Amino acid sequence: MAPCSGSCLSLCSWERRFQAGFGLCSELLGSRSSKPWGWSPRLLGYKATGELALSTFLVLVFLWVHSLRRLFECFYVSVFSNTAIHVVQYCFGLVYYVLVGLTVLSQVPMNDKNVYALGKNLLLQARWFHILGMMMFFWSSAHQYKCHVILSNLRRNKKGVVIHCQHRIPFGDWFEYVSSANYLAELMIYISMAVTFGLHNVTWWLVVTYVFFSQALSAFFNHRFYKSTFVSYPKHRKAFLPFLF
Repeated sequence: MAPCSGSCLSLCSWERRFQAGFGLCSELLGSRSSKPWGWSPRLLGYKATGELALSTFLVLVFLWVHSLRRLFECFYVSVFSNTAIHVVQYCFGLVYYVLVGLTVLSQVPMNDKNVYALGKNLLLQARWFHILGMMMFFWSSAHQYKCHVILSNLRRNKKGVVIHCQHRIPFGDWFEYVSSANYLAELMIYISMAVTFGLHNVTWWLVVTYVFFSQALSAFFNHRFYKSTFVSYPKHRKAFLPFLF
């Protein structure tokens, strides 16, 4: 048995609760979305058009897919270190997913009229930013999954058995450019949703800004740890943004 298996399961359980919590909150919020959420579009100067309804629908689907993929990775891919999550982090994680769901659903009133119009003229509502956002989402998700597999393989033998929980230098994919390639992919996933909203949704760009600073801070500490721990750490690698930071 791997020396970190118990702690891995303990830490992973929090991740599972976050993902399951997001799914439950989205379901509850979605079931009540027929009520008028029009205050946010009016506040931002938006008109509840079919384009915005399609954007909202796609972003909700993206969040569901992202949540389910991360849940799958937690069960079958990731190997966590011997660390414990603080109760404040746990509570913040749950609140964060609730707020993300509210942010998406508040962009357009998903009442019966909008849902009918969306379903009837789905292809007619599609615009270039919907297609580009979808391509960016799956591209970024694929890279994040690959990065998590790379990190996981550092703690497994050739048979896939976890043998330790120590840190090693990752190589391959975006790790050739930055120390926290999985964090960069997370940022790109949220940017893809901003693109899906047409690039002009101020509310979602605030979400992207939060994700940027939170991931950049974590990446900075990871990068500093790698450089202080491994003498042979690649000097050309940046912490978070290729060639910049």
